[in-house]
Formats: sequence, C-alpha cells, structure tokens
Amino acid sequence: MGNTGSQKKMSYVSVTIQQNDSLWSIAKKYKNQYDGSFNDFLEEIKRCNGLSSDTIYAGNHIIVPVVIHSEKIEHP
Repeated sequence: MGNTGSQKKMSYVSVTIQQNDSLWSIAKKYKNQYDGSFNDFLEEIKRCNGLSSDTIYAGNHIIVPVVIHSEKIEHP
C-alpha cells in the first residue's frame, strides 16, 4: 500500500463552556474533527478533562481532542 500523503496529528482545543452548553452539544460541534464513534469521542473528552460524569458548568474550560489533517483547525 502506498502513502496517500494524508497526515493526521492529534491536537487539543480549549473550549469555554457557554450557558446551555452540554458535553453532548460541544462534542457534536467538534465530532467531524475526531476519528472514531461519537460515544468514543464523548468518553475521550471526559478522560482528557478528568470528568466522571457528563456535568459541565458555564464559564469553565474543557479540552477537546481533535485530529488535524492540515495546519488549520476549524472552530465551529
């Protein structure tokens, strides 16, 4: 198999939690930048942030793992 030239690199985006945000809604915004299932993505966000539940609070920050296919990170 040949190299397709596509390189993936894991990175992280800091997200400020807004009023009415949920872990699910934030994950949905960034899902297209993660390789894996939605449930795996939710669990990875929780793991990266040391969360044992889905509860998050407005004004706090969470780290969202993203896969970079180029140098540009999209912020939905």
